[in-house]
Amino acid sequence: MNISIPKIVKKIELKKYAEEFGEACVEVWVNPPARLIENLRLARQKFSASMQRIREVVSSGQQLSEDEKPEIEQAIRESEQQQMEIYAELLSQGSEETRLGVDELKKLVEETENTDPMFWPWLLTEVIESITEHRYSAKKG
Repeated sequence: MNISIPKIVKKIELKKYAEEFGEACVEVWVNPPARLIENLRLARQKFSASMQRIREVVSSGQQLSEDEKPEIEQAIRESEQQQMEIYAELLSQGSEETRLGVDELKKLVEETENTDPMFWPWLLTEVIESITEHRYSAKKG
């Protein structure tokens, strides 16, 4: 017997963030392959390591070396791009009207950074919690 696991998509109601969103929602793919989640973890880890190095240099009153600065900037850009690609993949599996591609997601992040800086972190948390809830839900037994 061949069992095919379908992509499972759950809604994130934006009114949980602010009632003014009304019925708007995004849909997140909650059963992605483990490799996708691992790639996200690695990209976030790379970003965190780069930011930690910057904090260390700043707190010591020094500056990054001429060799280290472009290397860290490159690592941050690559990490941010990888994360955007993964989040876009997770947010582009639902119904057509809720899909967010990489460019749309980057635009959303940039626009809300100035107008409502807590929206993107909130949405990220909801995405991760939706995946975690699905993976560890007791209703599968």
